[in-house]
Amino acid sequence: MALTDKLTSIANAIREKTSTSDRLTLDAMPTAIRGIKSGSTIPDKALHLKNISLNYYDMYGTWDWFIEANGNQITTENIQSAESAFWDSNLVEIPFDINFDSNIDNHPISGMFAASDNLVEAPALINVKPLNTSSLFSGCDRLQSIKPSVIDWSVADAVTDEWACDMGSMFRSCRNLREIPREWLYCPPMVYSGCSPYYMGFEECRSLSELTELPLPTQQSWYEDAFVDVVYRCERLKEFTFKHYDQAFDWSNQYINLANVGTKVVLYDSYLWDFYGYKEIKTAEDYAALKNDADWWTEKPEFSRYNHTSAVNTINSLPTVTGESNIIDFGTNCATRGSATDGGAIGNLTEEEIAIATSKGWTVTYS
Repeated sequence: MALTDKLTSIANAIREKTSTSDRLTLDAMPTAIRGIKSGSTIPDKALHLKNISLNYYDMYGTWDWFIEANGNQITTENIQSAESAFWDSNLVEIPFDINFDSNIDNHPISGMFAASDNLVEAPALINVKPLNTSSLFSGCDRLQSIKPSVIDWSVADAVTDEWACDMGSMFRSCRNLREIPREWLYCPPMVYSGCSPYYMGFEECRSLSELTELPLPTQQSWYEDAFVDVVYRCERLKEFTFKHYDQAFDWSNQYINLANVGTKVVLYDSYLWDFYGYKEIKTAEDYAALKNDADWWTEKPEFSRYNHTSAVNTINSLPTVTGESNIIDFGTNCATRGSATDGGAIGNLTEEEIAIATSKGWTVTYS
């Protein structure tokens, strides 16, 4: 059912309850619904979303007022797609799961929550079979958690066209999100480098603690950089590792830039204080007292969470690549970064540790 058809059905239901035949604009609907006398009921179609597409459903906050008032009564069933469903809404929460039609082989959900910068908790997506998840949560600045979802990646597993999946920028600018649920850390066997889940995938995830055992495309050659700004300004990141594979990857021109990882946290966003408060580390005494506290932060690179131990873990997890010009860059200030932490400075990488990266086809740089 098209969006205009849905709106017409809701308008007809309002007219039925108000005994009028007047035309209703979208702006007039909230007032008309509030004017329904006590004892009247909300149209069933508005509360029970079934066998429909949710594409653009609450785009720009069109139905924020209704969801805020009645969200606990809303249910979903056999949803067919949800592209940009809540794009740029002002909702703080979406208090109902999105239950997809398990008989459909592809549920488009790109941009479903994008730019919803007030959203604190994202709902569960149940039985979703996605191919395109680009910008799914991009721009959800205040997002802190995502409810456990049930995701069927089997359709994406079976693609034979590198352009079939697009997963770039999925979590871009999720500044308050501390953890990416494991079920969302997925990479198709075949995906074009510019559509990979790592193409600006976690850029500016300033609160993110770790990204570990990241999956890779087992049937895809990458000749253009798939890791553009993958963890740019992930300022609290402590671990960044890849899943182990018993195979070599035909990659060239890959550039993993870890120069801004774990370096510092600048609290220019007032809502970040909800997490970090005043637990700032400035001195060795502060570090000793707060290093095991999940909420500490610093503006000093010597206390970088990402340190020598972290860099060794990253190097040890690197996939073996057979192409040319594959670079892992730890940045220019590696003699300082992490130097005052238990893990030590990144610049303390030994020749033996760097040789591990070299043996896998990677060049270690500090630029």
